[in-house]
Amino acid sequence: MRTTIEVGGVEGWTEWGFEREPAATQRLEDRIVTVGAESLNDPELLAVLLGLEVKSAHRLLNLHAGELLRLFSRGSLADFALQPTQRARFLALRELACRLAAERLPNHDPLCRPEEIARYLSLRYSVRDQEILGALFLSNSGRLILHREIYRGTIDCAHVEPREILKQALLVGAAAILVFHNHPGGFSSPSADDQAFTRNLANAAQILGLRLADHLILGACGSWTSLRDVMAW
Repeated sequence: MRTTIEVGGVEGWTEWGFEREPAATQRLEDRIVTVGAESLNDPELLAVLLGLEVKSAHRLLNLHAGELLRLFSRGSLADFALQPTQRARFLALRELACRLAAERLPNHDPLCRPEEIARYLSLRYSVRDQEILGALFLSNSGRLILHREIYRGTIDCAHVEPREILKQALLVGAAAILVFHNHPGGFSSPSADDQAFTRNLANAAQILGLRLADHLILGACGSWTSLRDVMAW
């Protein structure tokens, strides 16, 4: 549903209540140039990036509990009342945020900063509507060799076998593996199945001369849990 309107003498649009006001957006852009982007709050920044009125950007944020990370972590924009151009801008911005987070990972021994790994993975995978399991494969010196998504599951589970993860590690010559998966429900607390899988994977990796460095569970709004801390295998 789309309605053409007149806003301050300039033709704008509204779609499902999200309104565009070019004049207001221009004022925000002027503030960025003269004062700095840090002077804008979250809805104002979102309004500039998507060409929305501030109140519309505020409503969009409220749909996701006011959390930018929750908004950025969405795997689909199907439920967003945005035009195709705006969806493209949003996806481009989300990808840029992911790449900036990836650049913060140390070139060597990324495990020394697990919070940076968790931030990057949360942008990519948290708050999805299905479980996704993947792994970071590391060299003996701690250098990141490969980041790969391995399994996609249902809304509440992913049937995973250690064999495929270990196979990928051997193929790329990895010495250590950091496994991760998301919880679509939003809670990062490990289940009994998560712990059993982690224990089996750690034991199998040791037999093959590999090391399971950690297993991160990604929850909502940037929350995460390290099973290395929980289980200390």
